[in-house]
Amino acid sequence: INAEYMGIGLVIERERVPDEYDALRWYVDENCDQILFEKYFYCSDLGKDLVPIVNAYKQSDEYNTRQPGLNVSTNPPTKQDFDTLIPEPFHLLNWVQSNEQELLSGKTLNLFTNHPDKEIEVLVTGGHSKSVGTSIYETWLYQIKGEVKVTLKNKTIDINEGECYLIPRDTDYEVEYLSGSIGMRVVQDPRGNRLPSPNGEAFLLDHRARGYANYPHMRRVNGMLYISGISSRRPDNTHIGAVQQADGTWNLDIGEQTRGVIENLREILKAAGADLSHVVDMTVYLIDMRRDYQGMNAVYNRYFTAEHGPCRTCVAVYQLPHPNLLVEMKAIATAP
Repeated sequence: INAEYMGIGLVIERERVPDEYDALRWYVDENCDQILFEKYFYCSDLGKDLVPIVNAYKQSDEYNTRQPGLNVSTNPPTKQDFDTLIPEPFHLLNWVQSNEQELLSGKTLNLFTNHPDKEIEVLVTGGHSKSVGTSIYETWLYQIKGEVKVTLKNKTIDINEGECYLIPRDTDYEVEYLSGSIGMRVVQDPRGNRLPSPNGEAFLLDHRARGYANYPHMRRVNGMLYISGISSRRPDNTHIGAVQQADGTWNLDIGEQTRGVIENLREILKAAGADLSHVVDMTVYLIDMRRDYQGMNAVYNRYFTAEHGPCRTCVAVYQLPHPNLLVEMKAIATAP
């Protein structure tokens, strides 16, 4: 990266989804017409995952002979895009100056209008104005001019000119741009460039408990969200509403488990920009209808009303995937 004086060279590396691969590649010469050595790999940590590949290349016959060998994939897991053209770089401060009047009226402008990459959106906002949102994935702030106040759940951060701040994932925030200030907000969506699937878009959420088999937490298709069966399981595989006693027995609480299920549903919906008000149909599975139906309803009714809540079916089942589970739910919602 060659960034000129008063320029910004920003590289954003995001967490990879399970079926996504990176590639490290060397070419025979600077024309880059012929691949010398390449390796496809799942990247969970750049600092750790790149080193063994670089070392393998330096110890290879290709490195010594400069001739391609067996380390060139004949069936790569990804297809390289040679056709898409990206815009030419431009000077950030020149762009800000040319749009300053509009920005200082409190408007938000997209820095890269119609950019072919759909994973990253770079928004520039002026003050005085406020922006409210949820950082489903990480959101990066950079203050170009003046000062901005960022309010999270229980704290307020002042960001001065030339400073930056990273809003964590799954965080509600408010950004207040003070009068005369201009700031940049980089929002990411790692699903943006994925090719459409005939059965819609799958949501595989690393911050939620993963399924025991190969299925997504949620799928979006034709304006609807279909959510897989949800329990009160946490990401660490413990369960809300299941507490082990000193004698080794388990205290199972249907109210707490119902609350855990619905809160997990809320978090999954948030990944698509939806919330519980978008749910149109739910199915509830209980292992003991006589014992737990009333307790489940008592908590369920705190979240939903008959006038505005979803349709619902409740059935008794012989058992659920874990012996500590008393209830599971699945849902269908509209996509905003």
